[in-house]
Amino acid sequence: MAVKTQLQIGKLVFDVKAHQMMLGDTKLQVEPKVMEVIQYFHEKQNQVVTREDLLKVVWDHQVVSDNAVTRCVSQVRKLIEQEPDNIANIETIPRVGYRLNLKGSVGDRVKSFTFRDIPFDTTIFKVATFVFFSLALFANYFYDLLNRPIDIDAVVVETLTELPGVERNPRLSPDGERLAFKYRHRDSESYHLYLMNLENREFYPVVEGEQVILNFAWSPDSRTLLLSRWNNQHERQCEIHLLSLSSSYQVASQEKIVDCGDRAFPYLVWHPASDKFYFNDRKSLDRPYAVFSYSLTSKRISQVTLPPQNGNSRGDFSVFGGANNHRLAVLRYRPTHDHQLNIYDMDNDSLLSQQFLAAEFDEVSWFGGSDDLLIKQADKLYRYDLESQEKTLVYPVGQATGDFSVSANDEQVFFVTGQADRNLVKYQLDHPQKPELLSSSTAFEQRPSFANRSLKIAYFSNQTGSNQIWIRESNGDHRQLSQSPVSLANTRLSWAPDDQSILFEFNDEIFAIDTENGKIERLIERFHRPYVSQWSNKGDAILYSSEKTGEWQIWQLDLATGEHSPITTKGGYSAAQSTDGFVYFSRLHEPGMWRLKPENKDVQPELVIEDFEVINWMSWQMSADGIYYVRNRANEKGVFFFDFAAQESTQIFPILANHSATFSIKDNEILLTIQSNAESKIQMIRLK
Repeated sequence: MAVKTQLQIGKLVFDVKAHQMMLGDTKLQVEPKVMEVIQYFHEKQNQVVTREDLLKVVWDHQVVSDNAVTRCVSQVRKLIEQEPDNIANIETIPRVGYRLNLKGSVGDRVKSFTFRDIPFDTTIFKVATFVFFSLALFANYFYDLLNRPIDIDAVVVETLTELPGVERNPRLSPDGERLAFKYRHRDSESYHLYLMNLENREFYPVVEGEQVILNFAWSPDSRTLLLSRWNNQHERQCEIHLLSLSSSYQVASQEKIVDCGDRAFPYLVWHPASDKFYFNDRKSLDRPYAVFSYSLTSKRISQVTLPPQNGNSRGDFSVFGGANNHRLAVLRYRPTHDHQLNIYDMDNDSLLSQQFLAAEFDEVSWFGGSDDLLIKQADKLYRYDLESQEKTLVYPVGQATGDFSVSANDEQVFFVTGQADRNLVKYQLDHPQKPELLSSSTAFEQRPSFANRSLKIAYFSNQTGSNQIWIRESNGDHRQLSQSPVSLANTRLSWAPDDQSILFEFNDEIFAIDTENGKIERLIERFHRPYVSQWSNKGDAILYSSEKTGEWQIWQLDLATGEHSPITTKGGYSAAQSTDGFVYFSRLHEPGMWRLKPENKDVQPELVIEDFEVINWMSWQMSADGIYYVRNRANEKGVFFFDFAAQESTQIFPILANHSATFSIKDNEILLTIQSNAESKIQMIRLK
């Protein structure tokens, strides 16, 4: 970006060096980043500027939150709106970016100049300045009013459950008498369905056994529950059942009514005044979720939504309905920084409206029977007005899991709080009974990875409150490597062959972080839709998966030329390269591990491991002699080694219920994370 010392937009004068905006003899100080955004908009007048452009030019590829970009653009918009002749405005281009629109000729509307050439209208500017600061003060007061810490002592908070383990998904029956929730004992792998009598606080197990409870929804008359489940933890066949309940909190009858897709996780919504219900489902792991309706009377399934197949790996991933408003809300994944919210009329399945919600909203639901939403952002619950897009603080829930619901009368909010520690642990492969604890904190530590040339370990940890990349040095000391202003995602950490940098994914882009100074560099932009990255065997290229051609394939970025080229043509999702140059990869649409040479991509890939499961795309590791991978079957749950020479697999380490499925192996040692102290409780606050 060319640096100019002075800019003019109409009668607004910008001193770039002094970071000031002037009109007449009044000056207003401007933040440095805001001034840089003004410069770039000035340079690209009447052209569309994307968020990616701003991140590249203004933030120099740093990892920053969407809020930082949005806030700067908002400040620029407010400044430019003070131009008294109204010749300029910042337009938001949906799904694309922004544009500085200017009227008149280029010479009249925007130019570089010296200050002594500009005549000033001081009266107009003084009025504009007074209005601007008045609006700013009012906005600040209104913001403080909405976000002011509420008097905790004035809010009635009740703890409903404190069982030894984890409780999730509290759902109040429409008649307000019973609370359904799922519960997993600390010694179990499976969630079971429980009901609580809210009057006497007694609770009863309803559905137990090996099945895994996913989601559930009450019928309008509070007598029946819809239940989505997997048949067991290993096969994970998805089914939707109908449970009729007796007055004694027992199941009077249970009937399977719908088979879901392979390992699907459907949400359920009952129509508030009929026997029709809605659920989201996917036909296979490589296809997005869509929303369907089912009539219990006619037994007919109808497809309600048609999410785009290309570039939409999750589709309509969340569905929720209001208690009384007959509106179905569907959250659709977008490969950007927000989600698409589609609202349908449940009486005729027609689309009523469409808007976008920030992806940082952890969970979203209707606010009881109202037309507002209840959203969770960070550690707070907010009431969100869909028309004004204003949010009002409901309650600071703290360490909440995001599981919440509101009663139909808007008087009660149920939510789950709890904690779980996940720490680094190291085993000798030949002594699985003697773990060495490498970290001990109340934080979540995940995705440990051995360095190639030293005893260093990289991992993610949220011990400072934000999820960042940490390094455990060879001497056992721990240090925070990344200093990102936003919390990073728990993706694979891939050390470069020379250990100088580590690959990770964030916001649909691939980054490398220097292992000494923590400097982050963007390597693959969102345009390529990259995912699941890995260094090549020589460190001169990056392997990654992408669906930019319509289906998931393995691609390669040549770091010397910057060229992106496909390696697979018949599907690929997770890849690594062996020392002899073969690229080994899994697919998302079928089990197995294949291999091919990059220069022979048109040759039929060779099947290497037949029993490699598609869900274990992050749970395998290449070595010089073979492949370590996870096998997750009822009687065979552990890390296996496929020996290239012997062409057979052997179990080398058992994985326990509290172990992570991701691992890292070096020499005779294996890194895992182990979960302990997983406890939660259901709480309720009264709003009236």
